[in-house]
Formats: sequence, C-alpha cells, structure tokens
Amino acid sequence: MQQHLSNVLMEAESMVDERQKLVKLITEERRVHQQTSQLNGQELGQLHVQLKALRARADKKVEKASRRLAEQEERHVKQQDEFQHEVCHLQKLLQARQREMQGLHQEKRNAEQQLELLWNSAASGQEHLHEGLSQIVGLGSLSPKKK
Repeated sequence: MQQHLSNVLMEAESMVDERQKLVKLITEERRVHQQTSQLNGQELGQLHVQLKALRARADKKVEKASRRLAEQEERHVKQQDEFQHEVCHLQKLLQARQREMQGLHQEKRNAEQQLELLWNSAASGQEHLHEGLSQIVGLGSLSPKKK
C-alpha cells in the first residue's frame, strides 16, 4: 500500500512539474505575441525594405556565381577539346612511329636473310676451294718424282 501511495505521489509531482513548464511556455508565447503585435506599420515597412535589399544582394550574388560557373564550364569544355585534339595528334604520331618501327624490323629481317645467304655462299665457296685444293694436292702426290 505504501508503495502504491509513493507511486501516486511521484506521479502527482511529475504532473505539477509538467504544468509549471506549460505555464512558463504559455507565458513566453504571450510575451512574444505582445511584442510582435506592438510593432507598428513603420517598423514593418523598414523590415520589408531590408528584406528587399537582402533579396537584391542575394540575387546579385547568385547571378555572379552563375556567370562564373558558366565561364568555368566554357573553359572546361575548351580545355577538353584541346586535350582531345592533343590526344588525336599523339595517337597519329604513335601510329607513324609504329609503322616506322615495323619497316625497320622488316629491313632488319631482310638484311639478316641476305647475310645468311652470303654466309652460306661463302661457306659453300670455301668448301669448293678446299675440295679444289685437296684435288690439286692429291694430284701432286701421284705425279712421278723427278730424280
């Protein structure tokens, strides 16, 4: 029973605290309402003029930012075009170098083949020379000896 009474008392205290908070909130609302209703037409007019001036400055800033953004975008597009042109130019140079390298490789293969033919021809000629010399030397030993 005592526990129950204790719970009821705590709930009552909580409700009193909440009521006091609500009363303060309502009082503050009324004070703000009174202050705003006390503003006369002149003060509202001044606020309206200030608001217009702020809007005009904000519009100018937005316009200026938009112009800068458009200029920046234009520069970006121009730069992209220049880069694309440079890439195409470099690709053409690369293709020319590759063709040149292929031509040089082909010339190298042709030169190697010609050297191989010369080498084989020289080796074959040397063989014939050795055979010829061998025959000459062989004939000389068969000929009669002079005394």
